[in-house]
Amino acid sequence: MSCPSNGDNFVPEIYSGESVVDRKSVFQGHCANVYSVDHVKIMLNKLKENKKIANAFHNMYAYRVEKEVTFGSSNASKSTNAFNIVQDCDDDGEQAAGGRLLTLLQILNAVNVVVVVTRWYGGIQLGPARFKHINNAARDALVKGGFVHDDKPTIDQGNSNKPPRSSHTKSNAKGKKRNHEPLMRKLKYLTNDELKCILSDEGTDFIDDLIMSLPQVRDLDQSRKKLLEEVTSLSQINLAREPKFVRDRHNLTSEIESIKPLRKILEIKCKQVGDVVKSLEDSYTKLSKAAISTEEESESISNSFLEGQLNNDDFLQKYIEKRKLVHIRRAKADRLRASIPKLSEINFGQSTDDQSDSDDIKDSSV
Repeated sequence: MSCPSNGDNFVPEIYSGESVVDRKSVFQGHCANVYSVDHVKIMLNKLKENKKIANAFHNMYAYRVEKEVTFGSSNASKSTNAFNIVQDCDDDGEQAAGGRLLTLLQILNAVNVVVVVTRWYGGIQLGPARFKHINNAARDALVKGGFVHDDKPTIDQGNSNKPPRSSHTKSNAKGKKRNHEPLMRKLKYLTNDELKCILSDEGTDFIDDLIMSLPQVRDLDQSRKKLLEEVTSLSQINLAREPKFVRDRHNLTSEIESIKPLRKILEIKCKQVGDVVKSLEDSYTKLSKAAISTEEESESISNSFLEGQLNNDDFLQKYIEKRKLVHIRRAKADRLRASIPKLSEINFGQSTDDQSDSDDIKDSSV
């Protein structure tokens, strides 16, 4: 079913049922036609423009929307269309109420509809009775909106004490076509003789008609056909793609086999880089220690000069020589320290994940 109005122009027409009052708590149902989840949000926002409803204790709701899905070729003449049901619910604090509303919509086979039940709490807990009121309020709104037909029989004003009598005879029960009155109503108001006739072998056709007329049975048959079409379409698509999958899997396996020699070379390179890194680390350690030792020597020369053990010329010559050596060793150590992390980040080895991926591909190809 397509949406007659889309985008921001969608304005839902909201139908509200009669209020149900029990021990100061008030329940009222509301419903509207919707064709997408966005329409559900629009309907809820429009409903809550009523401050009394917006300030209610609970506004539980449920919805079911048909969504068209296309299967098969991109060519419109070869594609298959089917409908999925998008459905959800919200308790809004009234535990399990949203799920019961969704179940009601499923039983009534109502689609493209959202139903909301507003409860104004009266201060007295109702227990399980509240769920009966929620269902009744929701159903009343759905009837008002035309989403479900109320099949309750009407009582003739002139004979209010008697239910309407069925016009069936025994010959009717043998399988002849009846009028359009719902079969459940017919069964409810049959006479004892007519019921006995139905229970006999002659009533088999009537019972078959009764079962096949149930909405659940009709929906089940339609769902079975749709599911069969979807499965057939998906099977055809998968079968058509199988040769490509096989080729791609073979090519991937070949590529993995071809890079195995390169992996061995990379493992050797990785080991060589590791040895270089270790050598550089050793050199850095030696240079750092030598720089510290030279600096201590320069400090010793400075102390000797201050104590008068060295003249100016000897002090300047020895001190400048040691400080120059300290700076050279520190500069070399700093360059080594900067290059070691970069080399350490290089990893040419093969990970276990790569090997497991290769094994998985081989297993899938067997």
